Amino acid sequence: MANSGLPRPIYCHNGQIEIIEATGLPLGLFDEAEYDEFSFRAKPGDMFVFFSDGILDAGDKDEELFGRERVGEIVAANPEASANEIVKLIFQAVAEHASGEDAFDDQTVVAIRVKGAPGKRK
Repeated sequence: MANSGLPRPIYCHNGQIEIIEATGLPLGLFDEAEYDEFSFRAKPGDMFVFFSDGILDAGDKDEELFGRERVGEIVAANPEASANEIVKLIFQAVAEHASGEDAFDDQTVVAIRVKGAPGKRK
């Protein structure tokens, strides 16, 4: 795994949330940019959650930002949720937080749940 300018992703394993300390320059800004790579031995049920800064920076009428802590709380509170459910829960929480305030930046969330061995579902 490498990061090219997004907020640091979340890794959820054994019910615990970990922020992956992967940072990097946005793709395409510099021809010679190098990126740190991280490897994980993920197990069935583990989840990776990636999101744009537009999620963290979503503000309410008082200009309070949604923030990383809320994203982590959603993931931690729903350890058995599917990747699709986590994405929906995050978008729903951001919309409720913003209470109709217009987003000024893109809002993207990608969640990946590690599945079990072929033929088994988790």
